[in-house]
Amino acid sequence: MKTIKTAVLGFGYWGPNLVRNLNKLSGVSIEAIVDLDEKKRKRVGEDFPSIQVSSNSDDIIKNPNIDAIVVATPPSTHFDLAYKSLNSGKHVLIEKPIAQSSDDSMKLINLAKKNNLKLMVDHTFIYSGAVKQIKTILENNELGDLWYVDSVRINLGIVQKDVNVIWDLAPHDLSILEYIINAKPVSVSATGLSPNNYVGAPLEGIAYLAIKYDNGILAHLHLSWLAPVKMRRMMVGGSKKFLVYDHLDPEHQVKIYDKAIGKTPEGDYHILSERKEGDMYAPKIDQKEPLEEMVGHFIESISNNKTPISDGISGHNIVVIIEAAIRSMENGGAEINL
Repeated sequence: MKTIKTAVLGFGYWGPNLVRNLNKLSGVSIEAIVDLDEKKRKRVGEDFPSIQVSSNSDDIIKNPNIDAIVVATPPSTHFDLAYKSLNSGKHVLIEKPIAQSSDDSMKLINLAKKNNLKLMVDHTFIYSGAVKQIKTILENNELGDLWYVDSVRINLGIVQKDVNVIWDLAPHDLSILEYIINAKPVSVSATGLSPNNYVGAPLEGIAYLAIKYDNGILAHLHLSWLAPVKMRRMMVGGSKKFLVYDHLDPEHQVKIYDKAIGKTPEGDYHILSERKEGDMYAPKIDQKEPLEEMVGHFIESISNNKTPISDGISGHNIVVIIEAAIRSMENGGAEINL
């Protein structure tokens, strides 16, 4: 099996995690790491003395000995670096979002297709054991007809300067929804609040998105950098049972509640439980690190010439929803058709 020679662009928040997991894989060689920050380059040199360190991404991208480029830089740089990489014959794994416009994401998709290259977006959560388990549960119709998904992703987090909270956090939840829901989103409405009056940030730090699907499912996302607690929770409601996915629960990330809404013989609605009120069970979850699964899938896609699960189209679909959400906020929360 041919060794896939890679280079990682960006060694800030996420880059070190990508390097760590790429180093675990057989059949992979990290040839170079690029960062503009001198301190970060020094850290790379200390931690990985055998890997080339550079501040010039163009030189690394043009290196004919490199097969794949991993882009872990700020969102505003994603399109330019990915386009140059694909144009130089390199496979590309790119951090979310794939680009900051749907026009740009389609350009990347078309270029990858033209050059017969793999383009993959790091939607890490869909490679987790918990989300894979949820997909299986839904495919087995264990919850019955799917009604809604209610997701909360909040924290007293870092207020970004170049993107709002939707661009920063929504790709996580939107990628999960695209993976687990077998339906097409048809409209988006959104409202948001800028914390400008409080911390001097001009972009929205709190947002609420409502997404309607063609089969009647409703998804609601609550996103915030300005919360006193950290929550990463998704609730899925069905006609037979309910499911709660809590990413921060170390023991029971997925819980299934054996409850449902039904009718009495007289036609009145009441709470039903197939077992007893409050019955709950938690399936066993594969605890392998999702990021390791994700980078392994990228390398496997290259080696075996397969389309990645989180390919360019997947990344593009999420950008389309985010663009619609931004337009909705700009128009007072108006519903925007997709």
